[in-house]
Amino acid sequence: MEDFEITNAAEWDLSAKRPPPVNIENVRPVSVTPMFSRRERRVQRPREHRPAPNFSIDPDNAATSAWRRREDADGRIRIPRGLDLAKLNIERIAAVTGTHIMPSSEKTYGEMRTLLIWGNGNLEQVEVAKDSIKESVEELR
Repeated sequence: MEDFEITNAAEWDLSAKRPPPVNIENVRPVSVTPMFSRRERRVQRPREHRPAPNFSIDPDNAATSAWRRREDADGRIRIPRGLDLAKLNIERIAAVTGTHIMPSSEKTYGEMRTLLIWGNGNLEQVEVAKDSIKESVEELR
């Protein structure tokens, strides 16, 4: 109890030494950072814009770009359902003819399946790709 009375008395004693008044000219400015929530910090953080990396070994041709833009296919060809697309080698045919070839996602019943061919409006490329696919199908049969 004695310690409390001593400290309490020291607080109220007017003869005790007080710190000198602050001179405004001698005070250094303090940088104050405003408080932000995590979301506000995330939003305000400057973003560095870098070009997207090229992950593909081969850049897209015009036909693949048309497929990515979800344009309609320029041609269709039906092949037997039992054929292995890897053995048919449609990627090589597409690269040689400058087209983009994908199997249709529509459900088909029966013995045939549909391949969609994009040629970016060049129907000659589409016809060459169809002929190449027909030859490959005949070789595999």
